[in-house]
Amino acid sequence: MIEENLALARRYIEDVLKAKNPNSFDELIADDIQVTTVLHPQGVINGKAEYIRVLGETVSGQFTDYEVSVEDLVSTMDGRVVARLRSSATHVGQVFGMEATGHRITMHELYLMRFRDGKLVELMVGGLNPLEFEMLFAPAITKLVFGE
Repeated sequence: MIEENLALARRYIEDVLKAKNPNSFDELIADDIQVTTVLHPQGVINGKAEYIRVLGETVSGQFTDYEVSVEDLVSTMDGRVVARLRSSATHVGQVFGMEATGHRITMHELYLMRFRDGKLVELMVGGLNPLEFEMLFAPAITKLVFGE
């Protein structure tokens, strides 16, 4: 199970995050996935349809020249996979009401992934320093979390 989950995590990173095979999204993501990420500061994303919607509103087309490198990829005793990623992209579209800045954003993220039957069912994404993404969008995200 551990080797299979590591292989699935590598495939998710390569095919989906690095966009080498966008068709893999549907193959790898469970219909009942739960995602915790700053891309949805209102709370947990529930289900593949909502995950697709959130990605479309926050990163699909709003960032270009996206690069991802894997710093660490390890399994836990219970079969989950932890990935430490470094990514960068140029902010070219509106996100959280913030117009494009043209800034090259570097993100250091920690992914905790849980798989079931060959599909990603739980994803927790946490930002690590530097917090460029969060700081760039802090005014808009603050409103989403705490209201107007």
